Amino acid sequence: MIIPDPDTSVGPFTVDDVAAWDLLVPYETVDGSPVSLPADDVPTTLLVDPSGASVPAVSSIVDDGSGTRNVLSITFPGAAFEHAGEWTFSTALASTDGSVVGIPGLRFAVEDVSSGWLTIAQIRQEWRDAPSSDVVLLRLLEIARSQVDAYTPEPKPARPTPNLVGAQREQARDVWNQTKTDPASIGIGDDVLTIRPFPMSPWIKDMIRPKTAKPVIA
Repeated sequence: MIIPDPDTSVGPFTVDDVAAWDLLVPYETVDGSPVSLPADDVPTTLLVDPSGASVPAVSSIVDDGSGTRNVLSITFPGAAFEHAGEWTFSTALASTDGSVVGIPGLRFAVEDVSSGWLTIAQIRQEWRDAPSSDVVLLRLLEIARSQVDAYTPEPKPARPTPNLVGAQREQARDVWNQTKTDPASIGIGDDVLTIRPFPMSPWIKDMIRPKTAKPVIA
């Protein structure tokens, strides 16, 4: 089995950023040794958005500088990212003998920084122990945002208030901490990342719906 070099990272990007760059992805075997991809392989690479729609990209296999052809060179077409969420690229190697082999791609995060909710950069400044993966962190922020929004009373503000943003931050941290005590609540497969939401703590709910002190009648 061949996998992307774990040190390779992409993004995060924002909505309307243009995907126009050359990406070099080294591949190795599971034990960490470099793998040489056959010279007759013609790679087909697709950039896949959160909805599953794909855009073809130009790709080739190049030498890593040591004589080992284990680097996938990808040139994306210059289209803007239209949707926030988890993006991926997937690659298939089509050999001249007709065989087709899929090789793992990379996930990367695209976020809407105009929403008023927390961005990946902002949460990293406030949370030193945040997960290193931008994709996992974006998913946590999305889960927390959805839970906070669902508990926010009507009429909801046009933009999130500081209390709501703070509740998103604390719920994202709480969900992550609980996944570490219950590893079965998170799944990272070839095609999807799933994180099970956990109920909000009462004190986080109080941030969203502050309790009003009742007057005491003597």
